[in-house]
Amino acid sequence: MLTAQFAPADRYQRFADLAPFVREAIGIIAALTPAQRLDVEFLERQFIPALGLNDELLREQPPELAPYFGRGLHLWQYPNQLAPYLAWLARNATGISSYMEIGCRWGGMFILVTEWLRASGADLKTVIALDPIAPTPFIS
Repeated sequence: MLTAQFAPADRYQRFADLAPFVREAIGIIAALTPAQRLDVEFLERQFIPALGLNDELLREQPPELAPYFGRGLHLWQYPNQLAPYLAWLARNATGISSYMEIGCRWGGMFILVTEWLRASGADLKTVIALDPIAPTPFIS
């Protein structure tokens, strides 16, 4: 479901306009130190919100995160749930050679996890984003 303020074509264009942030986000992910990758509090309170959070279905989002809605990668996951997962991935990336995300929507989480794995030492050979909607500007 799209927010009322954007028609589908307008919404797509908005993400096309945000696509340059993807390169910036990849740089931010790559620049983290190993200690930062394991620091759940840092990831939850600073890193994840700074990457930008979803602005669809806001009734499902905690209001204290409002300054980060509609920015950057448009991550849908709550930072307090995503941070421990990212720290776990950082500790366990070695030996991972493929990643597939089913239901990638705009692609922000797919980009985050793929680049997170690469920066954490995974030797990725195959990455796949699968969704019934056409590839978004982030994925393209």
